[in-house]
Amino acid sequence: MLQHKNIISLVNSMNADSELKVKDGDVAISLLKYSFDASAIDIYSMLLTGACLLLVPKEMELDAEKVVRLIEKEKVTRTFAVAKWLEQINNIDNEENLNLSYLRILGTGGEVLKPKKFKHILEKYPNLNIYNLYGPTETTMFVTKKKLEKEQVEKNEITIGGPIPNCRVAIMNSKNDLLPIGVQGELIVYEDIDSSNNIAKGYWHLEEKTKERFIRFYNPINQSMCKAYKTGDIAKINENLEIEFCGRKDDFVKINGGYLISLNEVEHKIQEILEHKLEVCVVAVPFRGTKTLVLYLVNKRKDRRIRIDVIKETIKKKITFYMNPRKIILIEQMPLNRNGKIDRKKLEKQAIELINSEKTEIVLPRNEVEEKLYNKVREIVKFDFSILDDFEEDLGIDSLAMTVLHTKIGKNYINIQDLYRYSNVADLALLLQASNTEEEQQEREKIIIPNCTKQMKLKKVIVTGGIGFLGAHIIRELAFMPEIEKIYAIVRSNFRASSQEKFKTNMEYYFGKKETEKIMERVILLDGELTEEQLDLSDEDIEKIKDADTIINAAASVKQMGKYAVSYRDNVYTVKNLLKIAVPNHMNFIQISTLSLAGSAKLGNRPEKWDEDSLEIGQNLFKNPYLISKFEAEKLILKAIKEKGLNARIFRVGNIMPRISDGKFQPNASKNTFMLSINTFLKLGLKIKDVEPIKLYFAPVDECCKSIFHLIQSESKDTIFHIESDQIVYSSDMLEQIEKTRNNSKEVSLEEFKNKIKSDESVGANYISLYFGEKQTNVVDKKRTIEELRKTGFNWSKIDNEYLQKIVEIASKIK
Repeated sequence: MLQHKNIISLVNSMNADSELKVKDGDVAISLLKYSFDASAIDIYSMLLTGACLLLVPKEMELDAEKVVRLIEKEKVTRTFAVAKWLEQINNIDNEENLNLSYLRILGTGGEVLKPKKFKHILEKYPNLNIYNLYGPTETTMFVTKKKLEKEQVEKNEITIGGPIPNCRVAIMNSKNDLLPIGVQGELIVYEDIDSSNNIAKGYWHLEEKTKERFIRFYNPINQSMCKAYKTGDIAKINENLEIEFCGRKDDFVKINGGYLISLNEVEHKIQEILEHKLEVCVVAVPFRGTKTLVLYLVNKRKDRRIRIDVIKETIKKKITFYMNPRKIILIEQMPLNRNGKIDRKKLEKQAIELINSEKTEIVLPRNEVEEKLYNKVREIVKFDFSILDDFEEDLGIDSLAMTVLHTKIGKNYINIQDLYRYSNVADLALLLQASNTEEEQQEREKIIIPNCTKQMKLKKVIVTGGIGFLGAHIIRELAFMPEIEKIYAIVRSNFRASSQEKFKTNMEYYFGKKETEKIMERVILLDGELTEEQLDLSDEDIEKIKDADTIINAAASVKQMGKYAVSYRDNVYTVKNLLKIAVPNHMNFIQISTLSLAGSAKLGNRPEKWDEDSLEIGQNLFKNPYLISKFEAEKLILKAIKEKGLNARIFRVGNIMPRISDGKFQPNASKNTFMLSINTFLKLGLKIKDVEPIKLYFAPVDECCKSIFHLIQSESKDTIFHIESDQIVYSSDMLEQIEKTRNNSKEVSLEEFKNKIKSDESVGANYISLYFGEKQTNVVDKKRTIEELRKTGFNWSKIDNEYLQKIVEIASKIK
């Protein structure tokens, strides 16, 4: 029940504020529906001061561009509207290059403000002031303000500031005691003898609610009883005497069986993780006797491709596990209520319907191994579930409970990472059954390599993986070959950047701006998704690439840990989809594979030779999803050669290292396991005495690339080549360079060193163990490749100490 005196108080407060006061010549446009209380700000501040109020014609109000042009035409100076309207003003001005220089005041409130959305108009119009306003209807529209400054735009966060003239705010606990600076509590608006009369009379015919929210309390500041309204908002006063909004009392919910979280806080964290590139809304919905989180996303840029699995993985890596949303839903736009705010109730209803419509069939254990695992998991979750339910997402097993489950299953059978990698009972059972037995070896299909490749002449080439380390160098090599007529590069956009932005940034990192400009003149960029049918390209783009003579597939997901289904999708589906284009159009097919497929000898067996005519030799691939998927990809290509007459070559690349010319390496050095192993050596600070020198081989990326092109166009009929330098480096040489970069290393025996790294479960430590006989790697034979390269006139450069030192320097910078 708002009264006339409340409105008068609001207008008086505004006119007592040097920034908000109405001035001669002010024109305000009313952008809010009159049923929305905040519309009164513009209406009454103008009419009670004698200024001009501009109403939007009904036929125009849904056309944002026409409204913004009306603002320009009528030289509007101020308006108070929802954040969505301010975004429209910002975006339309940016697109249409209007003249809104008369605008002096834009005020908004009602939801958490994201300052970056208004960067354009703030920079373009130096006299424009944008204010973040706060205040419930019950205290007459707004009581605090905070002006957007450059600092807030950069951080993309803003407080709700401090009270406008004559208004009073404070923080209170549940016992109605006022709280000091820095302590979180409920935000109240109160009145004293000198303040505005901005608090409403109460709620119409809601006596209990009025009694609960409209209170009287003893105020120790002025030592008197004061009338107050309890807002239900949780906040605190910071050291700058500004109010930081923390969330609603009803915004705090218990999820995943007992974790108390603020939905507002979760939204804020997710927006930071996604670099504010997507619009975000989080809702909590009932699920299996508790509540779970559902995340809604809106893609604001149509030139960027959104993959939910990538978003999910990005969030999961950087957020507390119980804040991780169970479902992520991509929608065209957020639904809005009558007041122009996000309609959370509608989103909650949609989320509940979606979760309830999911397949709820419980698949019970089908064999003894699944039965045993099922019972161990049930001891933790205490309810019936499906063997296909994900441990984290469906069963809510947190990291602590994962440790308990690991112990229950037995540490000798799996490691803790396996529970995240094979994260349901069915997958975990398959892992336990896939032990390195003779039976498993016999089940593997023996494959004969068909050496019947015809010489490849390149003119029009499709390249995938062109922003990877090797892929970028392949594109650069093609761009400077005079015989090449067209280069189609398929690059997937993501929420961070368009395919154009990704490609350009990547090329500039490796080759500098001038060379990148030349490369981009030669390349036709296509935004596609290799795991989808027709690579998710338009019909027009598909027709365009059908004139190509060769596909070079350098794309791969190289994760050593993770769910096999993800690696299979990225590394096997991709090859399947590319073959669907290559085979019917009689294209050559070049597959970039890995020498790591040689694997290790089975336990108790001696290492075997793995040459260019080998694929399956009963090797141990360490249950590594990357290696298993690359193995399957090679099988697909070899099958297509045999059955469909595909003209193909497979290049198994060794340990790709920095350019031999200048030592340039990939920006994400931590993704390279060899670099991680050197980094681990440095961190351990141990020097091994009496170390047995072991041969190491490298593939400097620039020479690796050149060798591939020599072999692509060679007259050899061979299908598979092993790409790795024939220049031998010994582990002792590498360790000598490591010693030069550190002081005071402790000397230990080889046995002591082995024991030390056994207790270290990092990827780097596991890779180190390959050099000291812990795992017997099969012997990679590359004689035939080396001979063929020499025929083409190619020779690998010498690997010297200066080059090894560059490797150590790069590894030392990994954090």
